[in-house]
Amino acid sequence: MRGSFQSLPLTLALSRGEKEKNRRTKSVRILQVGNWAGGGGGIQQYIHDTSTAMSRAGHTVIIISDGPSSDFHQYERWRDYPITDLAYSGKISNPAAVRRLREILDQEKPDVAYVHNILNPDVAAELVNRLPTVFVHQTHDLYCPAGSKFLQRSGRICSHSAGAICFIQAFLERCQSCRPNVMMQNYLRMQSAQLWARNLSRIVVSSGDMKKRLLTEGFKAEQIAVLPYSVPIPETIPAASHTSQPPFVLFVGRIVPQKGLTYVLQAMKLSRTPYRLVVNGNGY
Repeated sequence: MRGSFQSLPLTLALSRGEKEKNRRTKSVRILQVGNWAGGGGGIQQYIHDTSTAMSRAGHTVIIISDGPSSDFHQYERWRDYPITDLAYSGKISNPAAVRRLREILDQEKPDVAYVHNILNPDVAAELVNRLPTVFVHQTHDLYCPAGSKFLQRSGRICSHSAGAICFIQAFLERCQSCRPNVMMQNYLRMQSAQLWARNLSRIVVSSGDMKKRLLTEGFKAEQIAVLPYSVPIPETIPAASHTSQPPFVLFVGRIVPQKGLTYVLQAMKLSRTPYRLVVNGNGY
């Protein structure tokens, strides 16, 4: 796998003393925290791929999630712990989840945590107070109540900063639910996540645009690391087989406006070469 997965634990979150210790031991205990139940989504696949790379590099991987990972392939060395109501659900206090987290941290003693979803505020605070924590920001949850920055009705990217305009856009653009209680819960979720994220060791984003949006919200530049997604590339690539069938384009993802299937269709119309489109996903 080409990318920076193997160097992440040593460069993003650990103090100088911890780096020196791990230089000698050449092993880091890495805690991955995210929505793991069911598997199959983009974030779950990212957790799987990074955990596999970390394990193969000799590190120990511990996974905390909101449910068991029985439906998703698990590397044989991973330790997997489910915690009920781990993710943010509108509850401010969750003593049971915090107690369970403390038990896991005391037992496993991880060196660093990587968080992939917005957590319950109590759980998030406990985690960041106990060990260096990195948030892998894979959506737009820290600066968009809807988590998408996509104006669904007009098909445009939202250029506004988070604020009162978000409630207006919900009615004009249908970018999130128009129900007042849901809109308010989404906004409070974003604000809660921002408060927690400002105390993190690092925030990892996949593009410079995401970094700019975080800077607009007042995050510090030195807190943000841009790490584009890596993809597995085989050592040898088989030669293309000769066939009378036209080449095809494979689209894999949820069939929702923000995933961009419309742009794939528009691009294919501009091609002078006939292509066959294969769509793998569900949605509406």
